[in-house]
Amino acid sequence: MDLDELIKKQKVLLSKARKILASFPQPGLYDGEPKEDFPKFIRFVKDLFRKDQGERGIFKRETQKEFQKKEKEFQHPLSLCGCTVKDPIDYVYYRFGLMKKGKEYDNYIFLKYTTNTTKKFIQDLETEGSEQREKIKKGIENGILKRQEKRKKLLEREIVLNSNKNESESKIESEIDNRPLIGSIFDQNRLENSILSKKEGDKEKEVENEKKKEIEEKEEEKENKEEIEENKEKGKEIKIRKEKEKEKDHETPKEKGKIEQKKKQKYEQKKLMQKQYTKQVDQRILKIISTRKKQLAEKEKTLDQIKENLKKDKDYQNWKIVNNKFKTYFDRWVYVDHTIGEESKTIGDDFEKQSETLAIPIIINRLGLEQGQYKVFSNVYWNNVDGEIDFVITDQKEEKVIALIECKSRVFDIAAGYRQSGPCRISKGKKGIKIKKKILNVPKKVPCYIVTLIQENRYILGLESKLKEKLTKIIFNFEKKWDNHQIYNLLKIFCKGKISPLQWFDLYANDNLIVL
Repeated sequence: MDLDELIKKQKVLLSKARKILASFPQPGLYDGEPKEDFPKFIRFVKDLFRKDQGERGIFKRETQKEFQKKEKEFQHPLSLCGCTVKDPIDYVYYRFGLMKKGKEYDNYIFLKYTTNTTKKFIQDLETEGSEQREKIKKGIENGILKRQEKRKKLLEREIVLNSNKNESESKIESEIDNRPLIGSIFDQNRLENSILSKKEGDKEKEVENEKKKEIEEKEEEKENKEEIEENKEKGKEIKIRKEKEKEKDHETPKEKGKIEQKKKQKYEQKKLMQKQYTKQVDQRILKIISTRKKQLAEKEKTLDQIKENLKKDKDYQNWKIVNNKFKTYFDRWVYVDHTIGEESKTIGDDFEKQSETLAIPIIINRLGLEQGQYKVFSNVYWNNVDGEIDFVITDQKEEKVIALIECKSRVFDIAAGYRQSGPCRISKGKKGIKIKKKILNVPKKVPCYIVTLIQENRYILGLESKLKEKLTKIIFNFEKKWDNHQIYNLLKIFCKGKISPLQWFDLYANDNLIVL
């Protein structure tokens, strides 16, 4: 679609969005909103929670009929979670979630899980060639090899140090034996002291000598490499190889036999070492298995004890009755509810892609920016504060923030989006954003655009998403009858200092709202 067409279409879409916002009751919850529609709002809320649309509504009505038909069967388990046969399945599910499961229930679930994982781990280790066994085997092998290498290095170092020590000691002894005759005892003692101090000084030199030797060895290696390269150029290496081949041809049968015997001995040694190595690894695995079996026995013992305690726990027994009776109903309800949630999520994901291709060009046009004057970044995080911005427009050098964009797939969340990233954002810490390795300041004057969607799906909420969450908690916490005044007062606290989606539309829509 052409940019001019998109801009023209905005007027039509904006008027549609306002009609949707105005079609739902305005109960006076927000600042400056009239309270005329409050009775209408309560009726709307009852319809929202009791006369659900689509699959959710169908399932709720079906289960209610079933509960009422089999009242004797369902009455007792429903009463245990504070419900009656007239209550819908979503309310029963919510009340079930509030039930106490017993003091040791969480420990029971955790122990049950760890016991099963330990059993599986032991089973895998006992199975030859299993993925888990091979992993452990590799880890043990690497550990053994590392330890062997360490020992080897330590031995080599010890041999070098001992040889250096012996050399220096023999030098000192020869100096003492070959010292010249001195007239006085004092001079003689002084000489011996100087020789002994020399002995101590030699120990310090040993370390320096070692370092020098290492440097010399490295230099020698370099020289050898250079010589080999020269030999390659001159063709000497080929001659050496030919000479060696000739020598092999002239070897006597006895010499050949000795070489073969040495090879066999080496092979046998290697085979023996491999057997010992495999035996060592297998022993380690057996040790791990025996340790885990002991742990498993302890866990099973504790688990049996907890089971016995739960049998005597009244809260757990009541929870178990409700769970056993309604598990299939709850699973079905969660599936239906999740399916509808997934539908909304799919719409939201598609909408964000649309925003990038359709809404951003409109915003860039409004800002009067041309190609090469800006850059667009998606999913940008605030600095030192939780939360992200859907899109950010910066200058070409990424030094200045030009605009922030929030995408809200539900038209009733437009005011919430503006509160999130607009000039009067709720979080005071939202002063800078992270782009690559830079931190860019976001002054209050930076414009915030809201992109929304007139949804074509069946489930349009007539209120903000966060307000719906709050309302659900309030209503489901009432035991029997709803207290309309209490509901109003609790929601009023939540909406304090905020304006409604319709109020926001009338104030900011022309400049800050894009509708797709």
